[in-house]
Amino acid sequence: SNAQSRETALNPYLEATNDYNHNIVTFNFAIAPSLDSLRKGERKEYIFLPDFEKLKDTLEKARSDPKVAGVYPDIDAAADDLLAILKDLAPLAAKMEAYYSANTYLTDNYAQSDEMVAQFFPLYDKFGAAYDKFSAIVTDHFEEIRLAEIDTMRKEGRVNAVTFLELT
Repeated sequence: SNAQSRETALNPYLEATNDYNHNIVTFNFAIAPSLDSLRKGERKEYIFLPDFEKLKDTLEKARSDPKVAGVYPDIDAAADDLLAILKDLAPLAAKMEAYYSANTYLTDNYAQSDEMVAQFFPLYDKFGAAYDKFSAIVTDHFEEIRLAEIDTMRKEGRVNAVTFLELT
């Protein structure tokens, strides 16, 4: 059915936001102080950044899936905006993490770190705005699907299922 294919098309996007949000919440104790210190220009021995690479991979997969592409043009466009930023942000974040894990700052007195941080935050801030927009659009469509499901169940007289769905 059309409802089914719309749900199938939304799932990879939903998964992408759920995974990314879960990563941020789970590792917030390490991510938040890292970002905060780097933004302030403080010297760190260790940094922990969000998993941009995984988000990039998930979105690229979704965009190239024929069952996904074209079903939600607004999500596709928001995903493309996000990917345009992630193609620079993800490798830069990986490079920064590698620089710190290899203790390279000991040999160059943070020179490379300062350079990377200067590139990182303009991208990261653009990412934040683009991600929020993407996530909001995905959530809107998810709620649309849920409301349609509830409506269908009501019409079919499946009251218990409706009650359960409305609670979740």
